[in-house]
Amino acid sequence: MQGIIEACMLLILLGFGYYGILNVENQILYGIYFSFEALYFYTGYLAFALLFVGLWLPKPYGRIIGILALGATCLHFLIFMHLDFGLDLKLMTQKILSEKPLVAGSLSFLVMVLVFFVSLLQAFRRFKMFLLVYLSLFLALLHILMLQKILDAFYYLLLGITLCALAFKVWRIVK
Repeated sequence: MQGIIEACMLLILLGFGYYGILNVENQILYGIYFSFEALYFYTGYLAFALLFVGLWLPKPYGRIIGILALGATCLHFLIFMHLDFGLDLKLMTQKILSEKPLVAGSLSFLVMVLVFFVSLLQAFRRFKMFLLVYLSLFLALLHILMLQKILDAFYYLLLGITLCALAFKVWRIVK
């Protein structure tokens, strides 16, 4: 199992490395410089993918992947704060509260941070924190879907797979 996690980490590093190489190539050939917008897009999808994959791995490995998902989410949120608001917290709060997709994404982020700190403190041992991770994944899915102007087959597939996976996980708990 350690090999799987090492392979996942290597793929993530290779993905970011490939992205960096493409940026350098674009700068040299076309004069296009680094784009935070592209990184903004990729960090969101990376965070969702890591969170989803982390739910299917055994406990210690799922936690590691979950921490990576939190890291990608933090990077996504920091890019959002910098690009859209120039780190102006008052303006950011107003904008988040006025748009439903941003509310869903922010709630997903806050739930992930809550789960991280509660698990660090090892508080609430009787409460199953992974249920909040399911909530965070569902809110992240809503965030992604509500931001799309047109839902194509990819997003319907993403919706179906995620909802089936969450239903299966919840069914196993209830059963």
